[in-house]
Amino acid sequence: MEIGADLSWWQIAIGLTVTLSLGGRIKTVIDEIEKSIKSNYPPDNKLPAPEGFDIEQWDKEVIQRTMGGSSQGYFERIIFFGSCASSWTIAASYLAFKLASKWKSWTTTWEAIEALTPKSRDDTAVAAKNARAHLARAGYDHRLFLVGTTANLVAGIIGFAIANFLPAFVSSLWTFGSWVAVRC
Repeated sequence: MEIGADLSWWQIAIGLTVTLSLGGRIKTVIDEIEKSIKSNYPPDNKLPAPEGFDIEQWDKEVIQRTMGGSSQGYFERIIFFGSCASSWTIAASYLAFKLASKWKSWTTTWEAIEALTPKSRDDTAVAAKNARAHLARAGYDHRLFLVGTTANLVAGIIGFAIANFLPAFVSSLWTFGSWVAVRC
């Protein structure tokens, strides 16, 4: 698999179609991981909320995924497919940007939650509950972040590999078909 390979328009179209269509499977994998993580928190399968937060509000505003994630996934797959076809510098730059923005998001979210959490640090039960809620959310978010990004990278590589090796595969089928036609 050659980086910077010259692909024809139909190879690019087929590679992008494969890359983008793998997105449906990625969502299924992430949904299963989400269910698995939340199943560790019976009885309602929701991550614990810090003291002073309603669990329904916490789940709705802090935990649930938004439409932006799936849209970002499509763009990521296109970026990774294009990186395979041109330069890994594009993918490396994007991953550095994504990590920096996610880091800032995690830091800001943690600070906001800390600011809204009741200041009863003397109560060790409250402090333990808050720590458990923050760690559960951070672990949940981190797992989905890693799995989603890795799956999008793999989808881009698979799409490029199919696009890159398709002419050789079609040519070998054509040669084999010609050989069979001559023999029969």
